[in-house]
Amino acid sequence: MRSKLPYALILFLALLTCRVSAEDLILLQCKALIDNPRHRPAAREIAKYAKQNPDAEITPLLIGGYALTQLLQGNMKAYQASRKHLKKRYPDSSVREQTEVSSFIKECRRCEGEGRRARDCSTCAGSGNCQRCDGKGTVTRDSFEGRTRQAMCLVCRNDKKCDECDGRRQFLRTCRSCGGRGEAFDEEDAEAALIKIMRQVQQAFEDETAPKVEYREAEEKK
Repeated sequence: MRSKLPYALILFLALLTCRVSAEDLILLQCKALIDNPRHRPAAREIAKYAKQNPDAEITPLLIGGYALTQLLQGNMKAYQASRKHLKKRYPDSSVREQTEVSSFIKECRRCEGEGRRARDCSTCAGSGNCQRCDGKGTVTRDSFEGRTRQAMCLVCRNDKKCDECDGRRQFLRTCRSCGGRGEAFDEEDAEAALIKIMRQVQQAFEDETAPKVEYREAEEKK
């Protein structure tokens, strides 16, 4: 289990100065999201930076990263709003393609794209045999003379098959993972895309392509 202490502690100490390098702050958020793609505080911080610095070269990446965090959290309204903003403000950016939800829709792994899954009959445990006579068609009964005799099974009536599945052994049920569609949202791919974008932001700072601006906590309160 990942600890939140380093992130929280570093951010707290940084904000105590009230004047923090945007580079250090954004790199901190990137690392937090790489470690945990569902890190809500980090997602809020990159969204705040993007809003305050619309002309920065890394802003489309940050908006795309924020969009993916919302997608992973199931917040489709925020995800779609971020994608719409990307299209309107940064039409030439390739980030929008990297965050397209359709690219994360894959063949359902549980049902292998069939939309249904075969499950063993719970009555016969997948044997297909009548549980009363164990597939023999007859059962042993005691006679009045104290002897035993073979009598027809009253459950399957000598059919020998399970009366629940009719000897088919399995039932086809709608796959719960994809709801019968055969396709499902692949969270691992979406997380990988988010991590890739965050690494691109880190690389932009390393290449000194990102603008050097300052994040001022005090200005937000005005």
